Amino acid sequence: MTDAAAFAELLAVLDIERSGPATFRARSPHDRTRSIFGGQLLAQALIAAGRTAEHGRLVHSLHAYFLRPGDPTRPLDITVEAIRDGRAYQHRQAVISQEGKEVLRLLAGFVVPQEGATYQQPVTVGEADPAAFADYVRWTLDGSHQPDHPWASESRLVELRYEGAPPPEPGQRVEEPLRIWARLHDRIDSDDPVLHAALLAWISDKTLADLTVLVHGHRWMDPGVTSLSLDHAMWYAVAARADGWLLFEQEVLVTAARRGLVQGTFVSPTGQRLATAAQEALVDLPGPADG
Repeated sequence: MTDAAAFAELLAVLDIERSGPATFRARSPHDRTRSIFGGQLLAQALIAAGRTAEHGRLVHSLHAYFLRPGDPTRPLDITVEAIRDGRAYQHRQAVISQEGKEVLRLLAGFVVPQEGATYQQPVTVGEADPAAFADYVRWTLDGSHQPDHPWASESRLVELRYEGAPPPEPGQRVEEPLRIWARLHDRIDSDDPVLHAALLAWISDKTLADLTVLVHGHRWMDPGVTSLSLDHAMWYAVAARADGWLLFEQEVLVTAARRGLVQGTFVSPTGQRLATAAQEALVDLPGPADG
């Protein structure tokens, strides 16, 4: 499948089908062979929640738990519960299940657009073209013990470029913040802010858990390595499109007790902070616990 065809299918997968007033049916990409990508589940649950909220409200946060691996060959059932409907804020819970077993549970908040005092910690954004930076997928594979991993041949739905990437080599620790520039394969025709918020969630799950093993000198596809998302949270500062170049600056806060905590912030090319994500991941490494 070409990258363009795979990207078109991603958008089709996110266009979930309503099966009742607060229930939906969804699927995974047809060529997916591994367990369902967590970012897909986040995006589908958020879109379902948004379709039961008042039109025009923006996503301001989400909190989700990954409860079971999803089977990409089976359909997904999504049930949304209205938790609260206030004048400014609405809250929804979305549960994704397969054959009666929960796969993901998400709580999302929606807000009426409004003005308020603004302040942002400054972020340094250079003037270089992100496309000139190292390809993150290739860099990861070249520094792994499985450079021929099937990930190399998967469709590229999002371009990931590593700013300031060191020369890749196996066993290499990366402890400084990771500056990844991300750009979806193509522009999105829709201006729906919930769809763009969902796509940001989808992008955010692409690299966050990677850092929990990178700091120990491993790549997620190395033999004996496990790095799986346990839970995920996002806070959206402003409504933003997801289909242009975005800087996703990420850092590991701690790894301990077979878990790692990592956070990242999406920044526009002009230096505006757009959204912040945090994720806890299960971390298992071969050999000594410190890598």
